[in-house]
Amino acid sequence: MGKILVLYDSQSGNTRKMAEQVAAGASSAPGTEVRCLQIDQAGPEDLLWCDGIALGGSGTNAPARRGDESTARSAASSHRPGDGAAARN
Repeated sequence: MGKILVLYDSQSGNTRKMAEQVAAGASSAPGTEVRCLQIDQAGPEDLLWCDGIALGGSGTNAPARRGDESTARSAASSHRPGDGAAARN
């Protein structure tokens, strides 16, 4: 029983296809919920929702999209101790 967030950045569509396959594989585990989102569609609530993250992007060394770092920072700052949204190792 877990919640997996599959985040991806795809320029040509190939990484999106791979992310969808990862999401399908993860959702085949009993009791697992999966969200598969392009990185610019994800918000702090998605990061707080999940127990684990699968992250994929192109290998072209393209510049990071604006907002990625601020989304992660926002999610981290909105965490309240004891609310069950802490990162799990």
